Amino acid sequence: MAQPSSCVSPDDSRLFADDLDVSKAYTEALRKAGCLTTEQCSSILTGLELVRYDWIEGLLKFSPTDKDVHAINKRRLTEIIGEVGQYLNSGCSRNEQVLTDMKLWLRKAINELLIRVQRCIEAILDKAEQHLGVLMPAYIDLQRVQAVQFSHWLLSYAWILREDYLRLKEQEKLLLVSPLGSGTVAGNPFHIDRVWLAKRLGFTSLTENSLYAVADNDFMEEFLIYSTKEFDFLTLSEQSSISNRLESDSISMELVYYLAKKGIPPPQGQQYIDNVIDFAKRESLDITEIPLEELQNICPRIDRDIAKVADFRDIVEQYDVTGGTASTSVQKQIELLKYFVTSIKKD
Repeated sequence: MAQPSSCVSPDDSRLFADDLDVSKAYTEALRKAGCLTTEQCSSILTGLELVRYDWIEGLLKFSPTDKDVHAINKRRLTEIIGEVGQYLNSGCSRNEQVLTDMKLWLRKAINELLIRVQRCIEAILDKAEQHLGVLMPAYIDLQRVQAVQFSHWLLSYAWILREDYLRLKEQEKLLLVSPLGSGTVAGNPFHIDRVWLAKRLGFTSLTENSLYAVADNDFMEEFLIYSTKEFDFLTLSEQSSISNRLESDSISMELVYYLAKKGIPPPQGQQYIDNVIDFAKRESLDITEIPLEELQNICPRIDRDIAKVADFRDIVEQYDVTGGTASTSVQKQIELLKYFVTSIKKD
């Protein structure tokens, strides 16, 4: 297998196969939602398998700009199949992608651990039965206190392993909840079928709130908090920091999604929106104040319907997938939590 650059740790590299599986499933979901043609979908799926081959055969060449396994996979995919590769994971945030990757990997890792723990318990039981009646001293604070059977001492470890087994099984249940389709924070804007997507990847249920879903990745939370303008205790290097260009009223992300629905790949759409932002700065205008003619000069596919992107009520209502921020989804969350509160009151 290929060796990662300094930007990607060996631990991250273990996720390559899971990341490819998630990307394949999401690509199929985009096709089902009408966001990709059958030809585009087929090209991406074939390309992802070629990326998998490169990983297995050690043919991948890494770039210093590769931030994680997903970035490597997407870059290599685009090198193989061209511009259509830019459509990969449209509307899917890196947070939800990596969280889903991790859940898939952890499910397999826990399953392997459960098998090992079970075998260890079985080995202890075998030895305990072989040595019934054999006595030994039991110790507290390194002092002999009582005589016990050697089998009894062995079985104490079997009971410890039993607790580990049960805890792993509980974690296994949590790993069967899919965060995919949660978007950056508000939900998915392309009306993908989250239920189908979850089943496709072996999940049994969905996260019901997109903010909760993507906040599940809290390993670097303090570093991220302390690097914000509110704290400004530290500055992350360009290599390790995630690009964070929140422009006026966070409209820029919605504009990228708007262009994606017009058939423009998100990376290319981001370039157009960067040009829009630059124009707004030069003219001392808010993005929403730029005349339509100027916007069309930057990107001809922009039309009058872009006005909806400036209306936050319209923006919110487009995220109507399960766990999204649309009114229908929020109402469903309220009903689910009311039922939960009622059920625990009965206990």
